[in-house]
Amino acid sequence: MNGLLDQAAALAWVHDNIAVFGGDPNNVTIFGESAGAMSVSTLLAIPAARGLFHKAIAQSGAAHNTFTPAMGAAMTEQFMEKLGVSGLDGLLSASADDIAKAATKVEAKLYDDPSGLGGPTGIALAMAFQPVVDGEYLPTNPLVAVANGDAVDVPFMTGTNLDEWNLFALMSPGGLDDPKLLQRLERIFGSGHPVRDAYAADRPDASPDDLWNAVLTDATFRIPAIRLVEARANASTPTWQYLFTWATPAFGGVVKSCHALEIPFVFGVLGNQGAELFLGGPVGDDLRELSVAMQDAWLSFARNGDPGWPAWNAQTRSTQRFDVERELLSDPMSLERLVWDGVL
Repeated sequence: MNGLLDQAAALAWVHDNIAVFGGDPNNVTIFGESAGAMSVSTLLAIPAARGLFHKAIAQSGAAHNTFTPAMGAAMTEQFMEKLGVSGLDGLLSASADDIAKAATKVEAKLYDDPSGLGGPTGIALAMAFQPVVDGEYLPTNPLVAVANGDAVDVPFMTGTNLDEWNLFALMSPGGLDDPKLLQRLERIFGSGHPVRDAYAADRPDASPDDLWNAVLTDATFRIPAIRLVEARANASTPTWQYLFTWATPAFGGVVKSCHALEIPFVFGVLGNQGAELFLGGPVGDDLRELSVAMQDAWLSFARNGDPGWPAWNAQTRSTQRFDVERELLSDPMSLERLVWDGVL
């Protein structure tokens, strides 16, 4: 929670001082990616940040990453147990190295079984350290707050990449077969075959590992983003959604349209050495045009609160696809979306 309050304090400084640097304190846009997007989404519900920003963009991260007080207490207990200390004095006496090791152990345990904190069993990205809905600094769950009209006057844009989880799958041993895939799906959904079939419908050549990565992409990124968009729509607040689908040939093509791949396009740094490694080498005019299109959308949104495609509503679920070919989609991957109803 302290990190979010630090962000609110930084926004207050911007509000008070940005005019000196030629900025407009009444037209501030915040945007972030991954954990940064989770911060952006949560700031929508934090009273200390209210009125300090006027538009918000969340790239590959939404507002599901919060704990109830009970979950926060359970996590603290597990962390202190791994650290081998008790009380504040014990924590303050621990070395930074021991704290880091204990945090890693807690994260590993939670990754294997998120149900220990009352979360949906089997969903992989279970972060051990998250903001707590404390009733004061974060008065209520951000999704509830947004649905009730918090930040109703803040235009919001969010989106995800098609194959987010493929980046993290590089660190996974893989090797799933169909029975193991079905077992994992049953832990989350109660039944495996209908979910597998929904994900396989548009992926006829996908392996069990591919299907599992698609499920984790949705569990961790796409469905939380959709839930936040739906909450915003319930409050009749202006919201836009995008989907980034360009697949990089880097790393043998296995990561496809993975997590963080859109970042060099948004910042227009396709020629940077690190970006070229991620993009598979020097890029052509088609990718430079994609970058310009994304920058134009982000800048238009920051200036005017409109990225240039129809706002989202529950009837059309308009989603702008960013790729070499751009197009406006209506409710993309709806079969996969529907299997999460009542689950996440």
